[in-house]
Amino acid sequence: LDPYNPFQTASSHLVDDHRLVGHDPVAGDVAGGLTVEREQLVARGETGAPHAVFARVADEAAQHLAAADELTLSIATMRASNLQTMGRNAEAWALLEPAYAASVSLRGVDHPDTVEADHNIGVLMRDMGRIDEALRWLEPAVARSRTVLGDDHPATLRSANVLASVYRDARKFERAEALYDEVLERRLRVLGEENTSTRVTMGNLGQLYL
Repeated sequence: LDPYNPFQTASSHLVDDHRLVGHDPVAGDVAGGLTVEREQLVARGETGAPHAVFARVADEAAQHLAAADELTLSIATMRASNLQTMGRNAEAWALLEPAYAASVSLRGVDHPDTVEADHNIGVLMRDMGRIDEALRWLEPAVARSRTVLGDDHPATLRSANVLASVYRDARKFERAEALYDEVLERRLRVLGEENTSTRVTMGNLGQLYL
């Protein structure tokens, strides 16, 4: 299993989860389509096509976000992440905006997956150079993550580290430094000095005023 292949991720972790498949006609159709095409690709020995297949099925799933279930939401979110990785940020936002509204409706604003969506949209806004909007997403994302997951949770520390970097980009250096200091202290205690995430925060803090 290649964790960076969105088709394999979707098919292995979503399509094969029978608790999700079949709960909704749309979910069943999406899951069935992925399953059949996965089997066809394996039979033909094709390796390059899965990304295109996933993109097509995910785009189809996105048409049903207004009445989304967990499967449809997860596929749409993975597709948005895939688009963002390719630098297609406007297309990613076109998926993430309705997906976020659907997540709030389906799961609630304090659900861990919705909190993750807050983070993802904040990162997307940052990548698009929309710093003020990034702050409007990331600040509540960090606050909710502290409440839902805890101050020391890896996802909370990741979001806080990103928020600190956006404070830096907004030239709010005192806020950035205070948050970097907190993240570093927690990562040192929880992960240790040699951990990659800890070293990233060390580097961020060291370069803050350069």
